[in-house]
Amino acid sequence: MNRRSFAVALAATFPAAFSQVTFAAEEDIEEGCEGAVAALKGWIKALADRDFDYLDRHLASDFVFTGPPIAAGGGKVMGGIKNKEDFIEQDRKIYNADIEFLGLTARRMGDLVVTVVFAKVYEEFRGDFGPDMPTAAELNALMQGARLGYASGWRELDGRWQCTSHHILGQLNQV
Repeated sequence: MNRRSFAVALAATFPAAFSQVTFAAEEDIEEGCEGAVAALKGWIKALADRDFDYLDRHLASDFVFTGPPIAAGGGKVMGGIKNKEDFIEQDRKIYNADIEFLGLTARRMGDLVVTVVFAKVYEEFRGDFGPDMPTAAELNALMQGARLGYASGWRELDGRWQCTSHHILGQLNQV
């Protein structure tokens, strides 16, 4: 099944599945990556729907998030390293999410699929992240149309695609 017929079949099976999210204007998905891409798109929909059980199922037990320092206002910086539990707890503070994919690439080597996403992100946070972290207000200001690059590693584990690592590559300065 090629990627176009896979997308048509997926849309027919789940007609409203991705209705709140705008996906890539440009997609370059290698054959064999469709399952990981579907899980990635499900993750974005789960953020919009506040479905944290989806994240629990599709982030591997040894999941790691990393991000470079990004100035978030008030002299504070966002970034660092988080494990699965801390990452999901952080995402629970996202009250509204609207993520528009600008571009998506997926490549496979062996059992590993790597996705690279460029996205325009609108997120509204409720609740602060703790000492030395940006406040919710500072993050809200930063994430109103932020253009970011992300890279993620995916493996099919326990019969479903799970993200093993997720990294913010950085802000897109000219898009």
